[in-house]
Amino acid sequence: MTYLNRFFSSGTSAIHVLAILGLFTATGDVFFVFQLGGLTVRYTQIFLLAAVALFLTQHGGAGFKKPLGVAYLLVVFGLNLAFLPNSPFFNRNVAYAIALFFNILTIIFYTNYYGVSEIRLRSLLRWYIRSFLFVGAFGLLQFLSGLAGKSLLTQQWLVEGRLPRLNGFSYEPSYFALYIMSGWITLVLLLDHGSKIVSRRTLITGVCLLSAVEILSTSRSGLAMMYAVFIAFCLAWIYRAYQGERIGRVRKSIGIAGFLGPAVLVAYISIYQFWLIQALTAGIGILRGGTTHSIGERTDAFARTVALAMDHPVIGVGLGGVGPSISDRLFPGITYDQYMVLHLEGLNVFAEVFAAVGITGGLALIAYLAKQFQVLLWRRSSDNELFIVASALAFGMLGELVLLLFEQNIMRTYLWVHIAVLAAVNYALFERRSRSTGPKGNTSRVSL
Repeated sequence: MTYLNRFFSSGTSAIHVLAILGLFTATGDVFFVFQLGGLTVRYTQIFLLAAVALFLTQHGGAGFKKPLGVAYLLVVFGLNLAFLPNSPFFNRNVAYAIALFFNILTIIFYTNYYGVSEIRLRSLLRWYIRSFLFVGAFGLLQFLSGLAGKSLLTQQWLVEGRLPRLNGFSYEPSYFALYIMSGWITLVLLLDHGSKIVSRRTLITGVCLLSAVEILSTSRSGLAMMYAVFIAFCLAWIYRAYQGERIGRVRKSIGIAGFLGPAVLVAYISIYQFWLIQALTAGIGILRGGTTHSIGERTDAFARTVALAMDHPVIGVGLGGVGPSISDRLFPGITYDQYMVLHLEGLNVFAEVFAAVGITGGLALIAYLAKQFQVLLWRRSSDNELFIVASALAFGMLGELVLLLFEQNIMRTYLWVHIAVLAAVNYALFERRSRSTGPKGNTSRVSL
């Protein structure tokens, strides 16, 4: 009861509760969803639309704040609307246009409700971190359930009925790994820079939990990204040590474990559990006699997406029209349905966007993302809490986008929720920067 009193006395409202529920259900693909007229409706969309409706009812359009770079997103949205008729699967294009509108609306809402209030922004960030822990904990429960021979929303198995690949609430392990990666990078950076947005114990727990479920998802791209990020951290620590900064025992231990751990693990698996190596490398042609069907399929999908973009560099086919347009080239004259085109989606979300909204729309989306990354170019003191949080979120989104170079469909709800949270923090940071810039252009400390 005391916790509930504290929860609601800290500026919590129905709007805030709905927005928090939207964070916790953002990964819903096989859960927290329902079907409506052949379309998948997500609980997170309902929660966030309800929050937006309540916000507009209470505040109207008074004092509207424009999110950083939102004009570029409106260009993408306008072009997407103009290109709706160009897809052979018009209804799907309309559904994607509605989803894009919802995503832009979410960004505007987060900026205007959270970006203008320090209390609400601090609460949002804490709950956002907790949402990663919630999904990660469910993933771990899914793994333990699988070991017991029980399926808990499990979509794929390494060993049928015995060893699951974690997918959480998502369609498949790669979707789950993509979401976890953004949270993992964010929490690692917050921990490394001594952020006080949540307790150190929470950050350590989160990093350990998300590391475990990312590994247990067995997503090859996710594992490669984890190790690449880890190597980058080790190199950064070495550079800091060279500059005279003291590197504590914990970081030294992590560095040694990180370099030696994977080698020891691979050696053990190669000797005692070689079947697992075979399972993880299936389709990429590493082992003698192995096929390269996974790489071949991805290469073919990427080539088809680029070819579609090159054929119509200015006039696109709409965000929902890439898969159907590729299908139309391969199997002309067929009748489309939602499930068929999923298997022929384009690969690499940026190639997909250029095919969907043309070169103008593609460049507009890149310009918007570049605006969100602008904070990474600033030189700030490490004790600036708001800057630390914005940088961590930006790097988390960057990691997610790098993985999406090898995946399809940029209209993933959890990606846009992450962008919306970053947009709110960026607005607060840029707003305070403009207020606190001194006569020489230096920025004073801003703290959450």
